[in-house]
Formats: sequence, structure tokens, C-alpha cells
Amino acid sequence: MPTINFLLYAFLSYILWKKRCKVVLFISLLWSFSALMGIYYYSSDSYRGGLYDITLGPFVFLFVGFVILLIPLIKQKKEIHHVIYKKRIYIDIISWIIVLICIEPFCELLYLFYDLITSGRIMLLGASYDDVSNDNAEALVQLSVLGKSLAVYSRNFKIITPVLFFYYLQQEKTNAFLLIGLLCVSISPSLNNLTIGNRTELIWFLLYFSTLYLLLKNTIHPSKTKYFKVILITIFSVFLTFFIAITLGRYLIGYGEDSASSFLIQYTAESMYNFNTNAFHEPTPLYGHQAFNYFIDKANGTASTLGDFRDYLNVHMRSPSWIFYSIIGDFYIDFGLIGALLFIVVVSLIYRNTLSGTSINLEVLLLFSIYLYAVANGLFYCCYMMSWAPAIYCFLFYLLLKLLKING
Repeated sequence: MPTINFLLYAFLSYILWKKRCKVVLFISLLWSFSALMGIYYYSSDSYRGGLYDITLGPFVFLFVGFVILLIPLIKQKKEIHHVIYKKRIYIDIISWIIVLICIEPFCELLYLFYDLITSGRIMLLGASYDDVSNDNAEALVQLSVLGKSLAVYSRNFKIITPVLFFYYLQQEKTNAFLLIGLLCVSISPSLNNLTIGNRTELIWFLLYFSTLYLLLKNTIHPSKTKYFKVILITIFSVFLTFFIAITLGRYLIGYGEDSASSFLIQYTAESMYNFNTNAFHEPTPLYGHQAFNYFIDKANGTASTLGDFRDYLNVHMRSPSWIFYSIIGDFYIDFGLIGALLFIVVVSLIYRNTLSGTSINLEVLLLFSIYLYAVANGLFYCCYMMSWAPAIYCFLFYLLLKLLKING
């Protein structure tokens, strides 16, 4: 079964490679790599198993759902060369406001990480993760009251700011401070997440940023290509260092029996197997409590903590609530087999013609980025599960730009 699962994704990746669909190929290769690692994972001591043995049906369902979800990207025929918004003055004003609001927590985080590195405590971030996440200890580094308040906005703008960063990269003349500010604000949520030894935001940012780059690389002005490559190498090098340090801290300093390499294989491969042996066999859908609990909370006037969320899932699911099932698996848990497929079809229909030409309006790109962010990170779980606020902010920004265009 693991080999058949891998061959499905490998065949899809081969077709996409032949069609030169770079963006969707990148995402398909991620899933192919996960399926490949799954062959080793299934036969290793790290394999966690589940309620049932693996069967072919759940793998086929995941694959079909994955292909349907990718249709808006598969339909792209031409490379994007221009991101258009005629009233640039509005974008300048809004971008400066975002940077001025969100730059303060980034500066705090930069200083705090400098202190961690120079004091030799960086490895302790990973070792303290379990205690911090279970509220048994405080984070090694903490933002000020002001920094914590503003960091919320950095997180909620995390889909928007990378798009604005690439928008300005296509301009021949751009304020360097604004460009750097947008980049700093974009990586701020990842740094903030790293303060508790958690790498999730870091992985999400890198995958989203990489996908955006593949989508928009032809829009980058030639004068900025060299600087962008330097920035790209620097970001990936620094974040890779943090990732390795935290991973070693968690798995080589007495945390967990598995080695760091076994953990990375499990982290990469497990979502497909967790879904196959657990979630696929759930008898009753949760009707939104898995991926859309944020909206249920808002409708009920409640504010569930992570503990509340998991307690609810533990009562209403037989499957473990703390492991990955992939974004498609989360939709399955919420809506069942037919409901999940219908939901994915609707999403694909909404975005199916977004990438139809060599240019794209900025507001349309922002709306598309809600989908792109979820798909780029969909291997693990629905990235909006705990908060749809970033997607809502992005949608409101889309509406604002549409309104300014109409009235401008």
C-alpha cells in the first residue's frame, strides 16, 4: 500500500513536470516526498499505527481530493508577469501603516534572539517546548505588553505582507525601508512562534513564501533580482539554523526516545497514515468543529482555548486530536466523504479561473492567496484551524482595495 500511494503522487508530479506547471509541481512534489518517506515510516519503529490497519481506499480518497484541490493551479497556462493596481498611492499608505504597526514586535524579537544566541541558550528553546505548550513553564523569551498586542496584528497580516513584498519587488523604484519592513513583518510570526520552541509558523512561512515566489518570480524587476536572491538565501539559512537547533533541543536533550532524524521522517510522512488508520474511519462528521471551530466560537460568543478545542475533539472523536490528518483529512472529519469532496469542488470552482492570464490584479491575488496559503501548507493540517483571522483580514483587504478602485 505505501508503494502504491507513492506511485500515485509520483505519477501526478511527472505529468505536471511534463506540462511545466511549476507552482503546482512544487506542491505535488511535497506530497510525493511525504509519500516516499511514508514507505520508510510505515516499516520503522517510529510508526505510530492507529485504530485500523492501512488500506488502499483512504489513500485513494486523499489523492482524489488533493487533485481536485489543485485544479486552480493546474489550470494555469501562462506565467504571471505583472501584478496590477492602478492607485499605487493607496497601497503605499496601507503598507506603511502595516509596517509601522507591526515592526515593534519584530525589533523586540530580534534583540531577544540575539540574546539567546550569544548566551548559548538557543538549544533550550526546543527542550522547553512541551512544558511551555502545556502551561507548565513560561517561554524563555517574552515580548513586552505592547509587543504582544502588536504581534497579534503581525500574525493576522501574515498572508497579506508577503504579497505586498512581491508587489513592490516588481517596481523599478521602491522605498527600501518599506520593502525591508514588509519582509520583517512577514517573518515576525515565525520568530514569535519560535520563542516557545514551535516550528509550525516557520514551516508555513517558508512553504507559502516559496509558492508565492514560484508564482510571481517573473514579476520581479531585473534590478531587484540580485538583492532578492541574497535576501532569500539569508532567510532560509537563518531559519534552517533555528529549525535544526530547536529540533536537536527537543530530541537530543532528553526529550523523546526517537532520534531527530526519525522525528523528521515521521513529521513529513505521518499525516497520510494518520488519516488512513484513524480519521477515515470516524463514524460521524464533526460539522465544522475540526477546521472551522473559529467561526463556531464567534457564532456562540465563546473563546475556546487549545485545551478546550482538544477536549471537545477527544469527546466526539475516536481518533487522537493532536496529530496531523492533512487539510483534506480535516475536511473529511468535518463533512464526511461526500461532503468533503463537495466542499473541495466548491473551493476549486471559486478559484478555477484566477490564473488565466499573464497579469493579475493585486486584490484578486490577495483573494487567491487565502487559497494558496492553505494549499501550500495542506500536507499537515488546515492551517486556519485555530484562527481564520489571517484569512478574514486578507478578505477584508481585498474588499478595501476593490472599494478604493471603484471610488478612486
